[in-house]
Order: sequence, then structure tokens, then C-alpha cells
Amino acid sequence: LSPRDRLHSLLDAPRRRWRRVAALRVIGFAAFSAALPILALATLAALLPLSDRSLLVLAFVTIATVLAAAVLAGRTGGWGRIVHPLSDRQVARFIEERTAGTDPMHDELVSAVDAAAHPDGTHGLKALLVSTAARRVQSVPLESLIATATMRRAALGALGGSAILALSLFVARDVAGRAFESAWVTFFPGSL
Repeated sequence: LSPRDRLHSLLDAPRRRWRRVAALRVIGFAAFSAALPILALATLAALLPLSDRSLLVLAFVTIATVLAAAVLAGRTGGWGRIVHPLSDRQVARFIEERTAGTDPMHDELVSAVDAAAHPDGTHGLKALLVSTAARRVQSVPLESLIATATMRRAALGALGGSAILALSLFVARDVAGRAFESAWVTFFPGSL
């Protein structure tokens, strides 16, 4: 591999780890956010005697709220950063910030990424800068950038949010069935 390709591949590991954490956080937050309106619908249906029309309106409001909550969770949770991954320069800056106390790079890595981005970045002094930065990145443990505990917490959050969503769907299954039957009769009366 050329020094430029080697540097790029070394920056991929922290990028993938960061994306995994971000995706797990979005999943957990979106699932939990979607569960709340479903639980609210099930609670209202259990406490109040709702007519079929009222239930139908509440079901549509719940569906709209679930979709809005999922979109909001994705936006605030970092969905855009998952879909559009960090550039090499952003990953380099992240690594420099995380290693500032131990063995500071003082913009060495960002400069190397900038040098590698130019067509002539693999010749002469630029090649030396890129090679040196690649060696320094290789010596940085991935654990020091994004801890395994952070990944574990993100996974537990995704699992917890998904479990709450599954529980809310289970609790609301009868209400959802009644709302679906009401919608079917309302929109397709000829099917009776």
C-alpha cells in the first residue's frame, strides 16, 4: 500500500467504530421515542371508553407522532453523520483531540491527511509526512479513541429502547387491532 492508502485505511477503523456507536444510539433513541406515543394510545384506550371513530383518530395521531419521533430521534441522534460518514480530516482531528494529553500530534495528522489529499501528496516531503503520521496512528490503541464501555452502553441503549418498543407494541396489540378493523370498515365499507 502507498502511504496515502495506508493512512486512509488506518483512519477507517475509528470511523467504523464511531459510526457503529452513533447508529446504536440512534436506534435506541428512536425506538424509545416511538414507544411513548404507542404506550399513550394504549393507556388512553384502557382508561377512556373510546368510540371507533375516536380510536381511529387517535391511532392516526399516534402513527404521525411515532413517525415524527423517529425522524426527530434520527436528526438529534446523528443519523446524518451515519449516512454521511466523517471525512479523513474529521477523523484525524478527532484522533488528535483524543490523544492530546498522552502524545500530542499538534496538527501532524490533519496536515498529513491534507497532504495526502493532493495529487502530488505521495512524493518527497509530503510522502514522509504521510508515512510518519501513519506510523503514529498505527500506534494509537483504538480503545483510547472510543472505549469498549462506550460501545457497550450504546448497544445496551439500543437493546433497551427496542425492548421498550416491543413491549409497547405488545401492550397496544388489542387497541391496534380494533383501530385497524375500524379503519378497514371506515375506508372499505363494501368489504363487509
